[in-house]
Amino acid sequence: MEQINDVILPAIFSCIFSGLIIKISLSIAKQSWSDNFQYTLICLLLPIITFFVTKVISNNIALSLGMVGALSIVRFRNPVKNSLELVIYFSLIVVGIAAGVNVKYAFLLGVTIGFIILLLYFFTLILKKKRIDFFSFSHNSDNDLCSIEIECNEELKIDLFKKYLQHFHFNNKEKIYFYRFSSKNENIIDEISRSFKSLDSIKSIDVKYA
Repeated sequence: MEQINDVILPAIFSCIFSGLIIKISLSIAKQSWSDNFQYTLICLLLPIITFFVTKVISNNIALSLGMVGALSIVRFRNPVKNSLELVIYFSLIVVGIAAGVNVKYAFLLGVTIGFIILLLYFFTLILKKKRIDFFSFSHNSDNDLCSIEIECNEELKIDLFKKYLQHFHFNNKEKIYFYRFSSKNENIIDEISRSFKSLDSIKSIDVKYA
């Protein structure tokens, strides 16, 4: 019991704190894909789960191999919408591992990630006021495009907007359709949003302007 109070509880609190810092930083930076109840739970639970997995297998090689085999069948069914989302998942896992080694590492990692996210966000805001587009230096042409991401329970009739469809995915297990449309014209994106947002089958619509 003394070990739980001295080691486990501080590690759990550090995982929760670090996950919360990362989640709040993403919200402040207007990463709308993270503004939902499910992603908040991911940010809070994933570091804790990783921490306990690390503690359980740390001193048992046979159990470690068995755990690797068991975890290999677990995978995210929903499509990862962007590279940042994948990086955040990895960061949350590392926070849990760091908490198993030293609580200070988990705190430091969470604060550092949150600081970098907010620093970049406010830096771009300052440059925009001076009419400097920081992301124009990127070689990724997608930065010049407006986009809309739609999740729904039924297949959409997209004949009018088919040429703007960038990505389509169907989650057979959860029966969820995912669409991503993109265009340089904001009016096209707005028209797509108006066309589908009133449908009962729509779960979420995320619009991003260039």
